Amino acid sequence: MKKIYLLATDISSMPNICTAIDLFSTANILCNMQSPGTPPMFELKIVAPDKISGTYCNGLDVSINNGLKPFEKADIVIAAGFIYRNIAELVEKVQNSEKSVNWLRRQYESEAIVCAACSGTVLLAEAKLLDNITTTTSWWLDDFYRKHYPKVKLNIDQMLVEHNRIITAGAATSFFNLIHAIIKKTAGSQLALTYSKMMLIDVNKRSQAQYAMHNPVFDHSDNMIANVQLYLNKHFQNKIDIKKMASHHAVSYRTFIRRFAKATGVSPTKYLQRIKIEAAKSLLETSDLNMDSIMERVGYSDPASFSQLFKKITQLTPTAYRKKFLQ
Repeated sequence: MKKIYLLATDISSMPNICTAIDLFSTANILCNMQSPGTPPMFELKIVAPDKISGTYCNGLDVSINNGLKPFEKADIVIAAGFIYRNIAELVEKVQNSEKSVNWLRRQYESEAIVCAACSGTVLLAEAKLLDNITTTTSWWLDDFYRKHYPKVKLNIDQMLVEHNRIITAGAATSFFNLIHAIIKKTAGSQLALTYSKMMLIDVNKRSQAQYAMHNPVFDHSDNMIANVQLYLNKHFQNKIDIKKMASHHAVSYRTFIRRFAKATGVSPTKYLQRIKIEAAKSLLETSDLNMDSIMERVGYSDPASFSQLFKKITQLTPTAYRKKFLQ
C-alpha cells in the first residue's frame, strides 16, 4: 500500500482536497475490481502545518487534525493548490509557509515522490525542489515564476512534467492528469488506463498553451515600464519602434530592454507579440471576421509570420483555434 499525504493549509483549494479523496478511492475500487480480494493500493491522509477547524477559505466547515509532527515518511506527497486573490497575496501566503516548505523538503530527502499542480507548485519552488529542473505550473504564473524563481526551468506549455521523483502539473483540472501520473508511476499502466477511461481523462492532452491568456505583470515598482505597458496595451495595432520608445523615455536602448525584462519577465517584443495574439484570439472567439481582417486589426500584414507566431504561442493554427473556442 502506498502512503499518500496531501498537504493542505487554511487557504488550500477545496476541489484539490475533495478530488484527491474521490480519485484515490476510485483507484482502490478499480484495483479491487481487477484483482478481487486485493488490499487497497493507496492510503490517503490529509495533513496540515497547523490544525484546521472551522470555516475554510471557501466558506465550508472543515476540520483537519493531522499535523506535520511527529514526522512520518510518505511514499507520495501532494501539495494542494492555493486560493488567492492576487499575486501579492500569493507571495505573502508562501512567505508564511515555512513549516510546509521545510516538511516538503524533508519528505523529498526521505525518498518520497513529491507532486503538485496549479499554484501548489509554488510551495515546491519555495522549497527549492524545482531549481534547475524542467517543470510546469498554471499558465498565469509564468511571469511570476520568472521573477520570483528564476532558477526553475519552466515549460509553461506542458500540462504535465515528470522529473525523477517530482511531478508537476498545470492549471486547475490538470490535477486529474497529475493523479493519473501518480497512479501510473506507482501502480502500473493497466490500472492507470482503466482509471483514465472511468474518469474521462484525456491523458494525451499534453499542452495547456491553447488555454493560456496574456496575463501582464504590473506588480513591480518601475513606473516608467508600467507606463510603457499601458501604452503598448492601448496602441499594439500600430507600428511601434522600441528604440524610439527608449529614446522618448530618455534611456539607452539596452537599459530600456533590461528594465522592461526585469519588470515584466519578457522582452518588449515578446510582450507586444503576446498582446497582438491575445487580441487575435478574442476576435477568433467572438467574431466571424476573416483572417485578413483579424490580422489588420491586430497589426499584422504577413499571413505566414502571423500564423507561425500564433501556432508557436497557442499550439494551434488560427483556424483550429476558432473551431475549438468560437462562442
